[in-house]
This record gives sequence, C-alpha cells and structure tokens, in this order.
Amino acid sequence: MLIKRSISTLLLSDVTKTVWNRGQEYAHKKKVADLVETSDDINAVVLGTKNYEVHLYVHRGQIEYDCTCPHFERGSTCKHIVAVAIVRDQAKDFDLPSKKEIKNEAMVDTKTAIKEMYENPIDVNLDHLREAGDWRKWTRPHAKLPKTPAMKKETTLPLTLKEVETIFSRIEKWTHRRNYDMYFCAGEVVAGFCEVLDVIRSRSSATSGSNMQGIFLLCMKNADACVLEWVDDSDGLHIFLTARLKIILNDLKNRTKDAAIWKELKAKIKSFELGDFML
Repeated sequence: MLIKRSISTLLLSDVTKTVWNRGQEYAHKKKVADLVETSDDINAVVLGTKNYEVHLYVHRGQIEYDCTCPHFERGSTCKHIVAVAIVRDQAKDFDLPSKKEIKNEAMVDTKTAIKEMYENPIDVNLDHLREAGDWRKWTRPHAKLPKTPAMKKETTLPLTLKEVETIFSRIEKWTHRRNYDMYFCAGEVVAGFCEVLDVIRSRSSATSGSNMQGIFLLCMKNADACVLEWVDDSDGLHIFLTARLKIILNDLKNRTKDAAIWKELKAKIKSFELGDFML
C-alpha cells in the first residue's frame, strides 16, 4: 500500500476550497477510472472533455503528484488530483476531510476571499484581512503586528473611557514600529481595531448609557485617525470599521430614550470624517 492514511487529508492544504469542491464533484460523478494502487504509487484516469492521467506517489516521506491537465502544468494542484485522492480514500474506508477542516485548512482562494470580505464586513475572517496585503504579486518588507492589544473580554465587566483610550493608544503605537508600512500593515491595524470594537460591543450592555456615548465618540475619533493617519485606506478598509461602529451606534440609539441627548450625539458624530457613514 502506498500510504496507510487518508491522502485527501494530506492534499487539503495544497488546494483552494473551490478546487476541492470541484474535485469532490468529479469523484461523486464517477469520473475517476482505471485507478490502480501499488506499493509505490497510484495511477488513474479522470474523464472529462479530455481524459487526464493522474499519478500520486511518495517521495522522501511526502505525498507527491502530477496530472497531464493544463491547470497542473500552470503550477496548481487540480481537481483531477483531488478526485483521485477522494476515490482512493473512499475505497480504502479512510475518513475524508470534514467541512470544518476544508474551511479552515484549504488554501485561501485570494480573489474569492477578498470579494467575500467586502461583501460581509461583519463576518469577515480577520486573519484573512491581516494577510490580504501579502496576497499581492509584490510586497515591501514590513513589520508584523500583534493580532490585538490586550483587552479584558468579560461581558459583565463595564467599560471605562480610560481603558478604551489606553487600548487605542496601543494600536497607534504599532504604527511607530520599525518597518511599519502604512499600506502593507493596514490590514493588520484595521483587523486589530475590529477586534477591539467587537469586545466593546460585547461589553456595552454592562456599561452605562452615558459612558457608552463617550466611548462611542472615542471610537469615532480613533477610527478617523486610523483611516486618515495610521493606514493607507486606498483599498477602502474603513468599511470594516464602519460596519461595526454602526452596530454599536444602533445599540446605543435603542438605549437612548432622551431625544435631545440623541440629537446632540448625532451632531457630534457628523463632525467626524466617518460620520457620514454612520447616519
């Protein structure tokens, strides 16, 4: 036997989710033919518009593979290889990767990931936002920043202005690090800012309404600083901040029963650069 475990699991980190799903579809439609496994390798033919030959083998303890299709010749693991691995594993009763494993361990399809990020700014994978700057064909050497400044996350713990001010000050200090790049570090800064806003929202119900009003204005002040001074916002990363700020503001609106106080708060919000996105 070539290898006594699931080959499809080993392949998962070499393919995007889209390619994996296409390979899975090919396996389901029984497009894999003439599969032969020896002690040295696996050979099969995958049927399609053209028939492609797939070869899998072990080299220096690692699974290697090739396919005669154009996609593989351009340097990418193809759906034909995935289909053969799935069919082989099913025949051997090996477990296939779970949906969770496919989601978390498959390669990032950068074009799809970027599109999904902007379509769903609240549910965005913040790690993808952090990494997006490095997905380009060229990058400059730049600092690697923390994921988020240290912040207490207990939802029953009230927020204070001093705490929130300190947290944003820590993010601002990231921009003074050696090799900080306003463009290529922008995703990391915005992702860290988003993490803070998510914690603020989770702790807002334990915080008095008057304190939350001041904290929200502090968030707006620092959001302005982020997109105007800390990062290069040419890719429109502010959308990830404003999406969260809108939710916090809506929660605050529902808690503010005094119309005069709400009117005053709205006037202050409009004075910020990002205010137009809020109201």
